This record gives sequence, structure tokens and C-alpha cells, in this order.
Amino acid sequence: MASMESVASFEARASEIGMADTLMQRLKDVGIDTFGKLAYICSVSPTSGDDKPLKDALQQMVVDGDQLTPQELILIRWLWFESNTLIVTEIQNKMQKHPSDTTKTIHLAERLVRVKSSMSV
Repeated sequence: MASMESVASFEARASEIGMADTLMQRLKDVGIDTFGKLAYICSVSPTSGDDKPLKDALQQMVVDGDQLTPQELILIRWLWFESNTLIVTEIQNKMQKHPSDTTKTIHLAERLVRVKSSMSV
């Protein structure tokens, strides 16, 4: 499972759903580089049926005078929904944790980044 704080997992998932590197870079340029950060970009839940606050927040943060295309909004909304789902799941898991629980696994993308950075030291 991806971590809400992993930049590598966020980038890997964005790539998996077909997000262009240029759009990913636009998100990163304004500090949106993890599931956790995207989940809290606005105060509305993805299941509310009203994504206007999400669109407004994105337009204020991401756009350099240009409107996001409908295709870009689809991909961001997709990641936003997954981000919120991941946050809820992680919080539930933390609340139900017991001292006898085993350690959690790290998403492959995060492991690869950690291995690469340890080799460059």
C-alpha cells in the first residue's frame, strides 16, 4: 500500500494513470507531491458530489494563467479521490494498531528511491 507521505508512490501512481510529466511538475511546483497534500487541497470530500472547491483550489495554485484542461482535471480528480481514500484507510489503520502488529510494508516506488539514495551516499 502506498504511503500518504511518499513522493515516489505519488509520482508512480500519477504515471500509472497516465498523468503527463508536465502536469505532475505543475503540481510539484506548488508543493503538491504526496497523496496527503493532495487530499487536503480543499475542504470538500470527493464523495460530496461538489468538486467546485477542488477546481477552485487547483486553479488558484497550479495554473499559470491557463485553465486546466478537462483531461487534466480528470486525472487530478482521480488522484484526489485515491488520496482521500488512502488518508481514511491510514487513519483507520493507525487507530486500530496494536503493539503486537507487524511492521508495515513499503511501496515498491518508495523502496527503489530509498535504495537509490543509499547507494549515492
